[in-house]
Amino acid sequence: MAGAHAKLSASGAKKWINCPGSVEMESNFPDTESAYALEGTNAHSLGEAKIRLAVKEITKAKYAKAIQGLDTDAEMDEYTDGYRDFVLERFNAAKARTCDATLALERRLDFSGWVPGGFGTGDCVIISDGHLEIIDLKYGAGVVVSAENNPQLRLYALGAVDAWEFMYEINQITMTIYQPRRDNISSETIELQELLDWGEGVKAKAEIANSGSGDCVAGDHCDDGFCKARPVCRAYADHCSRLAALDFKHPNLLDAEEISDVLDLSGRLVKWSEL
Repeated sequence: MAGAHAKLSASGAKKWINCPGSVEMESNFPDTESAYALEGTNAHSLGEAKIRLAVKEITKAKYAKAIQGLDTDAEMDEYTDGYRDFVLERFNAAKARTCDATLALERRLDFSGWVPGGFGTGDCVIISDGHLEIIDLKYGAGVVVSAENNPQLRLYALGAVDAWEFMYEINQITMTIYQPRRDNISSETIELQELLDWGEGVKAKAEIANSGSGDCVAGDHCDDGFCKARPVCRAYADHCSRLAALDFKHPNLLDAEEISDVLDLSGRLVKWSEL
């Protein structure tokens, strides 16, 4: 599965849900792995190995082999210890409810029933009778990520429900972002029917994005999702240029809404100029 990417990925869902044209636009740019992405990959591998060792899935010898060659440091070691302990705490709580609760790590989750060709890798999935939990490790120290209405987590949850509903009666789903370098643990809990209704609502947007005929729509998702097409996207340029239009208006004549626009767009304009 290494190197495999879905056209409509869960990690890029915020982009293609809000801007269906982004899929076609970004296809013109090569896939590159930044130093930050590589750091995150190392942290995920280290955290996974620590959890597998803790639940006795692997021996100490296999653990040493699993982490051999990873580029880690003392900070990463400390933060992945915290991630391991958090996952174990949640897994023990699940086992208290259901003796045969399941812990799945770095599992491929297929949500193609809602998104054409859709799949992704769930960092941690915990399933017990009545309850399913998705835990997503975010090692980045930049943007604080919220679990509320998070499309990536919801798509993972749809894939997990599809994979395990024949084994467990799932009524409720908890989705958690674990972001240790920002001291951020964010969770959202919803009922299964709410998740399924959301999934049905995403279907039409996914079809448009997959067709390559969708329009580009600019917004927060452009920067939050690090869209590769921003430097050449007309919709993004028009969105950012709204700030320039306000420069021609005397500050005393700006109303509250325009002032809010200036504050919101100024940061985006700086990012745009640096692309």
